[in-house]
Amino acid sequence: MDSKKVASLPSIEETLRPAEDGDVLEVDEMCSFVGCRERKVWTWTVLCRRTRQVVACVVGDRGEETCRKLWEAIPEDYRGSYSYSDLWSVYCLVFPADKHQSVEKRTGQLAHIERWHNTVRQRLACYVRKSLSFSKSLYWHELVTRWFVVTYNLELASSVTILTLPEPQGAEDILVTEDDDSKRTVKPSGYWDRSAPPITGLPPPAHQTGVLPVPLLG
Repeated sequence: MDSKKVASLPSIEETLRPAEDGDVLEVDEMCSFVGCRERKVWTWTVLCRRTRQVVACVVGDRGEETCRKLWEAIPEDYRGSYSYSDLWSVYCLVFPADKHQSVEKRTGQLAHIERWHNTVRQRLACYVRKSLSFSKSLYWHELVTRWFVVTYNLELASSVTILTLPEPQGAEDILVTEDDDSKRTVKPSGYWDRSAPPITGLPPPAHQTGVLPVPLLG
């Protein structure tokens, strides 16, 4: 990885979508190591639940000072959002008490950032547990982490969400208009119309012909 190319990347704040009222932040830290397994480092991350983007990311130890660096890295527009974290004590010392809550992970309030940690460990070798592909220096560890976060945020910022409605099971959907109390049936996108004529020109199924397809030998 070329450090000059990474330096030319935009900052994390420049990749974010605008903050909105009601945004919820999930905060957590992920353990890795540099040089040897005894030299542990922690990647602190703040994730926006609405956009799934990483709002802030800091690499360091697991102390209060690193947590304050994380808070300072959060853009001003997002600092007013309500946040959740695990029960690590330093969060309560740094994040505002009126807009922060420490919860157990089993509550599900940290599900998205836990999923993010899984994505990082799958895509970055230096974060894989029990791996020989660990970072040799803290500088390169931070560089790789920043590169991944920026490119990840840019992909989310340019993505378009496409919803595919499943086939209705049994009854059709009903739509009631505001100006009329009458009801009309509506077939959503992707609905399988059973009344449509069958497709012709296809070979009959194997169970009707008695001839099974012969696999090609490579």
